[in-house]
Amino acid sequence: RKLKTMVVFKGSATGRIAAAFRHGDVPTNAVECRVQPKAWCDQEVMTSWINTVLGEYSSRFPNAGLLLIDAFKVHQTAVTARAVAAAGMHLEFIPAGYTSQLQVLDVAVNKPFKQFIREAYNLWLSGQIERHGAAFNGRPDRSAVTLWVEAAWDRIDVDTIVNGWRKVGVN
Repeated sequence: RKLKTMVVFKGSATGRIAAAFRHGDVPTNAVECRVQPKAWCDQEVMTSWINTVLGEYSSRFPNAGLLLIDAFKVHQTAVTARAVAAAGMHLEFIPAGYTSQLQVLDVAVNKPFKQFIREAYNLWLSGQIERHGAAFNGRPDRSAVTLWVEAAWDRIDVDTIVNGWRKVGVN
């Protein structure tokens, strides 16, 4: 089984978007939703991902996992290292300049995943233009984006991920 996905939206931890997420106002339980002022992965988001997404995996396979991540500043903190260890995982960093060759998402997953998101967006946009005319310049709401992420992730086959691990030399 694949890990869940997590989407980080722009917003305040005390704002209306975060409050909506806390009250279950998301269209699916298959995608974890968080907010951050710049929609970026900060320490809070990283720790949340470890505790929810990675934690779900590690609870099924205790002490059997490797987290291979790039050398992004938040990834290298003591807080992250402790959280990964507490989840029963082994943490390794990809040397700078090698992410495109050694990170499974970059090697095997991101291209088709982004293509699936692009297809969903284009379908949504063409429907909006049909309904509202060529001058339509709106943007999709968070619910739509979350559902696109879920559908795109569902279309990524487990074999694609497994083959990505093989390609980077981890069997």
